Amino acid sequence: MGFQARRQTPRDVVKLNGKIITDIDDAEGRREGRVALQLHGGMDMKVEFRDISLTPIKGS
Repeated sequence: MGFQARRQTPRDVVKLNGKIITDIDDAEGRREGRVALQLHGGMDMKVEFRDISLTPIKGS
């Protein structure tokens, strides 16, 4: 299953392996812009991304 993030204004829902880990109602959030994948520094680590897809939500 992996990681799934969904922005359906004004709500953000993030799931990890099918379990909701974040559910935020953010009426002030941006409606458009860039999508970025990031790594917070401070530790030596390796991060890899694979099979990333973006799918528009109908009616958005």
